[in-house]
Amino acid sequence: GDDIHKPISVLSGGEKSRVGLLKMLLSESNLLILDEPTNHLDYATKELFQKALLEYGGTIIIVSHDRAFLDDLVERVIEIRDGRLYDYPGNYSWFIEKRNVQTTAEIDNGENEKSDQSQAERSKEQKRSEAEERNRIYREKRSIEDRLSPIEKKIEKDEKRKEEISGLLCDPGVLDDSTKVQSLMIELKDTEKRLEENYPLWEELAAKIESIK
Repeated sequence: GDDIHKPISVLSGGEKSRVGLLKMLLSESNLLILDEPTNHLDYATKELFQKALLEYGGTIIIVSHDRAFLDDLVERVIEIRDGRLYDYPGNYSWFIEKRNVQTTAEIDNGENEKSDQSQAERSKEQKRSEAEERNRIYREKRSIEDRLSPIEKKIEKDEKRKEEISGLLCDPGVLDDSTKVQSLMIELKDTEKRLEENYPLWEELAAKIESIK
């Protein structure tokens, strides 16, 4: 709509963040440095952003407190401790696990690095597969919600009109007008018929949404 013509200066903080992220992803650079990139992003936008980063061909350096976001994205963790750098191939959870159960000597061991690299490669494919499955579920849910919304509006409208008609049929002034009463009775019957048709549709779609949560 008209939102595409808005100048960036009038956008909210979250909207400005999304524009900035989009500009970075569209650039031809081979290195991205991201500082808390998920701030101001809603769940759906974060999912799309994750997918875009997984498909990015360059190197990404991320500073973030969003552990779930890091786990689905990071392939390598570099720890700075006691004036030294420690390299952990794998995601953040893998880093925590290795740091807790292995000594520095074990981490630096060539055999372990080879094993870790293999784990990182498997982890990357698993993360990609999980991200694709989440996106599939999101699209399926959104499709059902798009069908459910107009039905809910129709039900709400008809329930309101049914209540109005019932009130009119209790009005002595209306009851004295047989033509008006007949017209209202016909409209009431049509309204109830629409409700009987839409209630099962609503229940079916609502159950589908509930089943994929």
